[in-house]
Amino acid sequence: MIRPGDVAGVRDAYSGASIDPSRPLVRCTNCLAFYHSASVDVLVRENRGCCASCGSGDFRAVVVDRE
Repeated sequence: MIRPGDVAGVRDAYSGASIDPSRPLVRCTNCLAFYHSASVDVLVRENRGCCASCGSGDFRAVVVDRE
């Protein structure tokens, strides 16, 4: 679980867009790179489901603490 402030200044490892904690987020369990879920959809289609940063294929949904 992360707080919205935890991703301030962090960029999506695929698109380079600023991470928006109000959107569904995913994180690589190997290198801890953050992605918007739409970016992971592209990685699945175009990069064999591998992380753009480290090549791992293990991603987990990120839960954002909204309180």
